[in-house]
Amino acid sequence: MASLSKEDIATLRTEIVIADASVEQYIIFTINEQEYGVSVMAVREIRGWTPENKLPNLPPYVRGVINLRGTVIPIIDLRTRFGGSTTETTKTHVVIVMQVGDSLKGVLVDAISDILPIPRDQIKPAPEMDGDTLEAHYVSGLYTPEGRIIALLGVADICSTVLHPVHALEAPGEDRPSAGALAAPSRGLN
Repeated sequence: MASLSKEDIATLRTEIVIADASVEQYIIFTINEQEYGVSVMAVREIRGWTPENKLPNLPPYVRGVINLRGTVIPIIDLRTRFGGSTTETTKTHVVIVMQVGDSLKGVLVDAISDILPIPRDQIKPAPEMDGDTLEAHYVSGLYTPEGRIIALLGVADICSTVLHPVHALEAPGEDRPSAGALAAPSRGLN
């Protein structure tokens, strides 16, 4: 799928506001052939992959930052965020730029596969996990059309603690939290 511009996303948002309130549009994307979705209302832009600038002391799931028309935004590697290996990027990878509170965050994914209208009454709650896997913290619901399972993600949860682990100004020898301690989101499901 080609990149979606800010204007394309704004048009989608306008159409959503006019459309039936019982249906929400989701951007569907893949990571390792698993499908995930985020509300189009949080998406500001979808862009092709461009190399990031590395910064020191970031958690493993933050690849670095990019300059997006004068705004510096962190890039989160969702494969790594969910406990997998670092993504070996190619020109087919994309970054979904999302609004999280007052800031923008970029999320690196394998590909955009669809934009789906999902009726709210067809979103199933995320199952409770005894093992409490890291990925389960981020799933706000599941959509299961035609035998597929699409995990719908809470944008604030997948982007939480992105820049908190930078400790460059601490005095030598001060205790620092481990990257694993920072990976868990500070809140539960949306």
